[in-house]
Amino acid sequence: SLYEGFGLPPLEAMTLGTHALVSDIPVFKEIYRDYPVVFFRAGDILDLKDKLLELLSEQKPERITLSNELLSRYTFEKTASIILHELETQAD
Repeated sequence: SLYEGFGLPPLEAMTLGTHALVSDIPVFKEIYRDYPVVFFRAGDILDLKDKLLELLSEQKPERITLSNELLSRYTFEKTASIILHELETQAD
């Protein structure tokens, strides 16, 4: 997709302990810039193929470790708390 609001599939992949392969659209570059995801050029099928082959040929444990750090930022509890706070703030 060339347009995403947040994109849960990369987080879901990380939750399962697999590597995330994401397009280099702005929202993903912002969210995942400090984490070990693999970016491919959006719309470039050859780059996507190359990055898939890269992931299949190597296993980097540090990708998984840093992914766990990212996942801890987006737990259901934290997200629900932020939403509740915003709703309460707007109600005042």
